[in-house]
Amino acid sequence: MSALTVDDPRSEGILFDLFGTLVFFDATRLPRVRVGEVERPATITSAADLLSRLSPSPTLDELYAALRTVSLEFEEEANRTCRERPSRERFYHALSRLGSSGDLVAISEELSARHMIGLAQAVVCPEDRRGLLGELRRRYRIALVSNFDHTATAHMILRRDGLAELFDAVVVSDEVGLRKPHRHLFELACERIGLETSACLHVGDSHRADICGATEAGVEAVWIDESDTPAAPAVGRIADVRQLPEWLAQRDRG
Repeated sequence: MSALTVDDPRSEGILFDLFGTLVFFDATRLPRVRVGEVERPATITSAADLLSRLSPSPTLDELYAALRTVSLEFEEEANRTCRERPSRERFYHALSRLGSSGDLVAISEELSARHMIGLAQAVVCPEDRRGLLGELRRRYRIALVSNFDHTATAHMILRRDGLAELFDAVVVSDEVGLRKPHRHLFELACERIGLETSACLHVGDSHRADICGATEAGVEAVWIDESDTPAAPAVGRIADVRQLPEWLAQRDRG
């Protein structure tokens, strides 16, 4: 893919998005459940033991329906404010919406934990990612900037796939309480690796969250995208993160 001209090619740090950039969700790895009239992949296939502790006890179908409603509300809020809500809050609000009473806090925590176990099982890390980050780490300071609502699971995925030790810093939206495109996440990542934002490059697949967010923070950004959509304000576009070393070499030569 072609790269755009950059005034100063000498980045000292590289920030990476996680989901859709370094790792991917594979829904075929999830079991399927019937919710109403629709069969769908699900991270939680059984929660009767937990839901039975509530009064009235909702069904799994009712829980999923309430989660869809709450998720849309949280998404609309995040689009307006960049606020990140922890995973457990989504379950808490869903159970509250159903009018359930009981230990909603404890049950929401356990439902979130089960959801994250299922979700992590569907995350796939291509085999070349560890080598790619290891190669780049010889020249750059490396940080991760991820939108994800459960910090512990993000770190677990990084450890499981052998990526954790390759990052000099990790910033997850859940720990910050804000989501990309808020500039604070990029600024915090740069601060943690000891660099100015102008000395860093961010790589991600979301134009709004990654490209516009990084640029607003003063960090140049490369967009992972194969469409013909205008890339600006991205300084370059690649089809896959594995093409980044070649893109960097071309930029530095140019």
